[in-house]
Amino acid sequence: MKLEYRVELPDHYWVVAERHKLIPSVYTVLDIQEDKYRQAEAVTYSGPMFIKIRSSKHDSSTAYSHGKDFDDLMPKPVVVMISDGGPDENPCYRKTVQIIVDHFIKYNLDTIIMVCYASHQSAFNPVERQMAPLSYDLAGIILLHDTFESNLDAQLKTSDEELEKYNFKVARDVLISVWENTIIDGYPVLVKYIEPSEESYCPNEKSAAWMEKHVITCHYMTQVIKYDDSSCYKPFCSGIKQVLPNRFFPPPLLLQQKLHSICTASMGISDNTTHFGGLLLSVLMEGKLTPPGTDLKYFPFD
Repeated sequence: MKLEYRVELPDHYWVVAERHKLIPSVYTVLDIQEDKYRQAEAVTYSGPMFIKIRSSKHDSSTAYSHGKDFDDLMPKPVVVMISDGGPDENPCYRKTVQIIVDHFIKYNLDTIIMVCYASHQSAFNPVERQMAPLSYDLAGIILLHDTFESNLDAQLKTSDEELEKYNFKVARDVLISVWENTIIDGYPVLVKYIEPSEESYCPNEKSAAWMEKHVITCHYMTQVIKYDDSSCYKPFCSGIKQVLPNRFFPPPLLLQQKLHSICTASMGISDNTTHFGGLLLSVLMEGKLTPPGTDLKYFPFD
């Protein structure tokens, strides 16, 4: 007997109480094991978790708010970010690209890459997998909206804004006290409440000429990397140029083994004779293969 099933998960669950809620933004730094070179299991699904909680009534969850959250994380020379592709953090959206570029310049990164999964495939996102124990710890807990007396009038509209903030504060303290004691796969969970602020974070956009040299954007990925001109930046801190001699990640290649050569498979062919090449093979074959049946000189990413 053989059982096959397809994993699907909606990318978002929209809450009915649109404004009267607390929004947790969850970030996980994945642990990469150094003693498992060239093994897929070297990149784990676990690591230290950082949660930022915002009041939806007094604050908002936007591309810019997620951009500010990055300041409290651990930037390294090479940063790869996996998002759920939502409307506030889709890699190909203009504001998201603008923020990624700002991180790249601010922290002098060698490269920063933001990717997302295809629609309804967010179940494979490592952060989504760690949401289960977070939800489990909240089972049976009720977050009251009127701890210090109700701040709503007969029409269920806010009548006392200061009282409302106090009620939100108590609810957020309950969340923090629960999640701070959570341990997931041996890693701690850090929680912080973000006070509403009038300060806006809106980085400046770079010129089209700058973007052409440093950025590649497609539907599921945006990559920003240093230009070869050493006068513009400090030298590379990592060995990313050894892995990517042409600077950018090559597009995925669907390859087919022929009798005397390797070629790209035609559209619609997907069987045992075809496979997607790994990173090293894709780098080696980059520029040497062209899409079959087209006049394109290079493979598109999408």
